[in-house]
Amino acid sequence: MNAVQSLVQTVAGTRPGARLARAARIDLQDRLVHRVTGGRVTVTGVLAGIPTILVTTTGRRGGRPHTVPLVRVTDPAQPGTIAVVASSYGRDRDPEWALDLRARPHAVVTDRGRSRRHAAREVTGDEYERWFQRAAAVCRVYPRYRRRARRRIPIFTLTPVD
Repeated sequence: MNAVQSLVQTVAGTRPGARLARAARIDLQDRLVHRVTGGRVTVTGVLAGIPTILVTTTGRRGGRPHTVPLVRVTDPAQPGTIAVVASSYGRDRDPEWALDLRARPHAVVTDRGRSRRHAAREVTGDEYERWFQRAAAVCRVYPRYRRRARRRIPIFTLTPVD
């Protein structure tokens, strides 16, 4: 991580920085840049040095696909498994994609231009803390978001099924 990426992560961890990221619709920019570059680059990856994937869930109400850019968290002890953190910038409610995964625990993950189907599972207990620590090492704003949120921030593991 370079100095600019470090600064971006520091600012993103603040309330005004999180509001700015939401207002700037970083999620839309990430999806656009991801599509244009064939899955090689995202705005979040370049500006903040954070590995980003696209996760497509199935809407719990209408059954339509919804695609969101999320931070990719991995563990060498669990090859192929990816964890995603439903931080929602430290807000008080879970993001829609997390609610979708609870209702329909499967997703398509697009990582570096390759898409695969995954089974989703919400983690708990000691496993939750291990994944949170791994996530905080990748994206250092997560501890700030956890302190700010008035909820337990969900973490899901995504395991390839095909």
